[in-house]
Amino acid sequence: MSILTVRQTLAPLRLLSRMAHAIGPGTTAMRLPLGGVPREVAPLVSAMNDVLDRLEDGFRLQREFTADAAHELRTPLAVLAAHIDTLSERSAAKGFWRAERRGSGSGLGLAIVQRTMTAHGGTVIVEDAVDGGACFQLVFPDPLQTAPMAAGGAPHVRS
Repeated sequence: MSILTVRQTLAPLRLLSRMAHAIGPGTTAMRLPLGGVPREVAPLVSAMNDVLDRLEDGFRLQREFTADAAHELRTPLAVLAAHIDTLSERSAAKGFWRAERRGSGSGLGLAIVQRTMTAHGGTVIVEDAVDGGACFQLVFPDPLQTAPMAAGGAPHVRS
């Protein structure tokens, strides 16, 4: 067998290698061609394309989840921000932005809500929802009965 024959035989594999190297998060729809591939390598190329299909599905699900989570958080965060602005001055809200991360970061939003509500004399009530999941209720103090926060962070109650 000559060197030229070996090079010609390996040429499709070098092309597949270059194409595989070009696949990344921004090119998840790209697949490796089966045409011109030696039949001994075709099952490997087919398996690689199956892996790429699963990865593409995973990236799509991740993008959809991120978009859904962002959409679901916009309204409650806007309402909460409006109530915080109404109930306090900027100095009282300083602690809101110092959220310590614990573990993987799951539940951080609820910790922020709890700290914010407590700082403003409110409470958070969590109950099991009828259809599964949880039901969250934010109970704000009556603004006519509660004065602005004192320098020490304790609420003043009007008589």
